[in-house]
Amino acid sequence: MKGNLDAGLRDHNKAIRLDPDDADHYFNRGRTREEKGDLEGALRDYTEAIGFVQTMP
Repeated sequence: MKGNLDAGLRDHNKAIRLDPDDADHYFNRGRTREEKGDLEGALRDYTEAIGFVQTMP
């Protein structure tokens, strides 16, 4: 399972590099980080995703 989470994290990082203005990428990476036990990293990603939602018209 850990390998799948590591691969998922790499995929989310790539998605963010390609499209840094999509809140879903940060949310999904946050979920993956949370599953890996990186709660601080997850919180940063969730906060970033919330920031996008708050700036939407």
